[in-house]
Amino acid sequence: MKKTIILSLAAASALAACSKNQTGIVPETEALAGQTAPITFVCDSPVLRVETKTVTQTTAASLTSGGFACAGVEYDSLSYTTLFNCGWNYTTDCFVSASPYYYPASGSMNFYAVYPKSQAITVSGGSVSITYASDNQTDLVVASKSGVSATASSVSLSFDHILSLLDFKVKGSDENAYYKLNSISCTVKSGGTYSFSSGSWTTAGSSDAPVQILSAATPIGKGNASAVSDHSTYTSVGGNVTAVPCTPAISVSWSTYMDSGCTRKIADYSCSGVSIQSVSAGKKSTVFLVLPNNDAKTISFSVSVNEWGEETQEVSL
Repeated sequence: MKKTIILSLAAASALAACSKNQTGIVPETEALAGQTAPITFVCDSPVLRVETKTVTQTTAASLTSGGFACAGVEYDSLSYTTLFNCGWNYTTDCFVSASPYYYPASGSMNFYAVYPKSQAITVSGGSVSITYASDNQTDLVVASKSGVSATASSVSLSFDHILSLLDFKVKGSDENAYYKLNSISCTVKSGGTYSFSSGSWTTAGSSDAPVQILSAATPIGKGNASAVSDHSTYTSVGGNVTAVPCTPAISVSWSTYMDSGCTRKIADYSCSGVSIQSVSAGKKSTVFLVLPNNDAKTISFSVSVNEWGEETQEVSL
């Protein structure tokens, strides 16, 4: 089940804190003619279950310490006007901008937010998007809320993951051999454009970029002939990587040995460019790799969906 952490107190206390004459906050009594309460935010954040140190986790602390970028677009039934596109930082009970922004006297506001705050938001009329260059280690979360009329309460934003998270586990299939994983890489899209209105990615024109999962050759022990679906027999390797939703391809090289010390080699093997099933936004996909001790490299897939939007893929090489 997805967990969220509430970053605010009650709306009334948030308003009280953000209406005081603090740095960068203008009291409501100083609003210009025709303007109402200043805009403030409170947030929920997704908790990313990461078991390695590769991917930077997004938590409640990430938002309160780093803030987020947000674009506010006014809609008056005839046209769209961008009121602001800037960073918002946490104060005592809510998120505020360096300079205050007020609700329009009429019409409504649409809000589009992204973390990390350094990620730019592109606004063109009513079209709002993010153009993202992946580093395969950053978690990217967004939130939006439309049709917000002037309110004295802080607007609540709930952030969701829009990247895929990939994790890798391996095992050998021959119980008479010991295995060493020499390398594993995953080719994914280098980036893409995310549309807030459609909630989807466009990767046309993005290049394929290989990502090294394993930094050094790693012994993974003796083979295990149990069922491919017996996930307790696999060994975690490398670290998690994030990716724009796409159809990744993996390349693997490994060696088999007669002894546990991996000194008496049997053979070397490799597979390149093996496509796995597409990975989805907001999903953690665990790829289970089965390594043989022969040249019969039959590819098979099995996918199941678990709680918290997790997916598994079983690949027999």
